[in-house]
Amino acid sequence: MLLVAAAMVAVVVVATTAAADASPCSFSSFHAHCRLDSVFKNGTCAQVEAFFTKQFSSCCASHVNPDYTNWKLDSSSATKLTGHITLPSGYVDDQEVYLSAADGGGCHATVCSQSRSLSYYDYKYNAIEAFNLANANGRFQQTFSVSDATCKFHPTLPAGGAEWRACAADQHACRST
Repeated sequence: MLLVAAAMVAVVVVATTAAADASPCSFSSFHAHCRLDSVFKNGTCAQVEAFFTKQFSSCCASHVNPDYTNWKLDSSSATKLTGHITLPSGYVDDQEVYLSAADGGGCHATVCSQSRSLSYYDYKYNAIEAFNLANANGRFQQTFSVSDATCKFHPTLPAGGAEWRACAADQHACRST
């Protein structure tokens, strides 16, 4: 029995480590999560860092259900911001944003969103929270990408397309793949 428990712990550690190696996001397999990448083509990383700092204090009120606008910035540096959103239900989802120079110019942002509670089916909410946080609504030229490997359920691709924008406005009406 003890040997089986040790083997189970080893599998969990290997799975978590493998995910962390492939991404700056440190995801747990026991919590719903999503990684969304966005390139801000005409922005410097300093401008993008200032954008995310503002997003954590006043994200989305003009285009998102008010229930999904309770964001808080926990820490910030030139290359990493951390924060969270508290949902009306009391659930909390954590976000990390990693900034780096993009190939071909601009700034690349990796947004990692993970539920604090044990959850498997809430990936789409993490996807939309990452999108809401990163969506500059035309203030920058942007591209978005998401992969099934880091976001099991999400609105249909392309990331940032019409279905993503509809989900951002009302997560309860959101379908996912």
